[in-house]
Amino acid sequence: MPEAWHGFRPERLAAILEAIVDAGVPDNGLASGFLMFVRGGDAGRFEQHDRRTAAQDGASAHAGAGAGAPADAPAASAPASSDVGTPPDTTTEMPAVMKLAQAIDLRMRGSVTEALALLDSIGAVAPLQPVFDARGGWDLMITVQHGITAILAGQFDRALTIFTGARFQASFASLVCLSRDALVKSALLHAAFGDQREARIVLDHAASLPRSISWIEPRIDVTAMLAESMLDTTPPDLALETVHSLPLADVGEMWPFYAIALHRAHVRAGRVQDLSARIAMLEGIPFPYVPGKGFSGSVLPLIRANRALEQGDARSAAWFAAAADQEFIGTRLVLMRIEARGNRPQRALRTAARTADHLGSGAMRRLDLWRSASIVEALLALDREDEALLVLRASASIAGGLSESERELFPVEVRRFGSVHLPAASASPSASATPDLPDLPVLPAPPAPPAYLTPREREVVEMLATDLSRADIAAALYISINTLKKHLRVVYDKLDVTRRDAAVLRARHEGWIGPAAPGTQHPRSHSAS
Repeated sequence: MPEAWHGFRPERLAAILEAIVDAGVPDNGLASGFLMFVRGGDAGRFEQHDRRTAAQDGASAHAGAGAGAPADAPAASAPASSDVGTPPDTTTEMPAVMKLAQAIDLRMRGSVTEALALLDSIGAVAPLQPVFDARGGWDLMITVQHGITAILAGQFDRALTIFTGARFQASFASLVCLSRDALVKSALLHAAFGDQREARIVLDHAASLPRSISWIEPRIDVTAMLAESMLDTTPPDLALETVHSLPLADVGEMWPFYAIALHRAHVRAGRVQDLSARIAMLEGIPFPYVPGKGFSGSVLPLIRANRALEQGDARSAAWFAAAADQEFIGTRLVLMRIEARGNRPQRALRTAARTADHLGSGAMRRLDLWRSASIVEALLALDREDEALLVLRASASIAGGLSESERELFPVEVRRFGSVHLPAASASPSASATPDLPDLPVLPAPPAPPAYLTPREREVVEMLATDLSRADIAAALYISINTLKKHLRVVYDKLDVTRRDAAVLRARHEGWIGPAAPGTQHPRSHSAS
């Protein structure tokens, strides 16, 4: 069935499947289930399917039970043919196909969170098949759909993990388009939000795979073109021309990335005068999204918010950001910058704490740097320069150095601060560096700490990362306040800091403690209270 889906145009395959279902050909429900997949997003199809098959289901149950069998006995199942493949379900073929169909139906209506939950229930059933695929391509097909849904739900880290899993799946020559699709969507994520070097590698890998005759190949090509347009190595004018020349009919569900690429290309090319009109045009198109839900329901208001920030209008930016999904990582990062520039730096740092778990893997490099830039901006507003330097040094020493577009994520004030306090090393200035707009230096990796932390000192630092007072920490450790103060002097000296917050920040950057949200308490604090 996956080969049929990618070989026939959807409308042709739907007509074939409808003929099979209407003729009552015995197929163990696979044709009717796959028809629901093909018709995903077509209003009312699931209700029509339920009414159409209700009588057939009852008749099949009696026929399959045989003479003398109870009326509620399950129908006998015909074995799946080798060229169809078995969907990854441990009981029957039907549930997995129907879940996939329902997930796509939900996704095409903008209910991306519900669609993701449904696909999660399928993905948990079948183990990875890295050598042989005994299910006719079902695993790879479901994995790719799972990753697409995670993207639209705004779970970018998770989508990359899913697509990486797809690269380990065994593949058929006739389904190589699925492997290419997983690759170019990974590249698209990296080009927009992650590591552009990785995007280039993955795009080259996708280009090396043979092309199929599937109808999805033009859509894969357009996805690759979107990714290419967002790479720093693509000249700004060429990026703008690429975005404007895309065949929009093949953009498909990747339309949120089209909006981002459009915004980025216009800004890079210095053609922002007509950008608002183009975004307004996109807002008038009935794309499949629920406002304020996931990535798809947040991308347009967040582009508006970013544009307002670029114009120095934090108030309008906040108004637009309020229309986006408040749990989406992109919304939280925009709110951080709004708060940092709107005289609410403490609130920006609290928002940063809530984003730590979302960016813990480091896969979304660009989003990580955006977060770091806003943290530095907030810390400088609070005159906490030692902590700001720690964050800035960690950002400037990122693997491979900062690209030009990554440097531009840092506000002008932050770049001026970095040019004064961080000695430039081994890096040529970016094209955008001027005397009025200094470059952010690229540094070698920070030196190792002057001394390791003992287990007791690490325990002290872990408690500093909580909301416990000094008295509570001392009580939890069963030591006096004076003994705690001695520990703190040693810890601060080893970490080369002078404040509690700076010690926690340094310890997190060194990997000695993990991220923790405000309000976290140490387990011992319960027994100490």
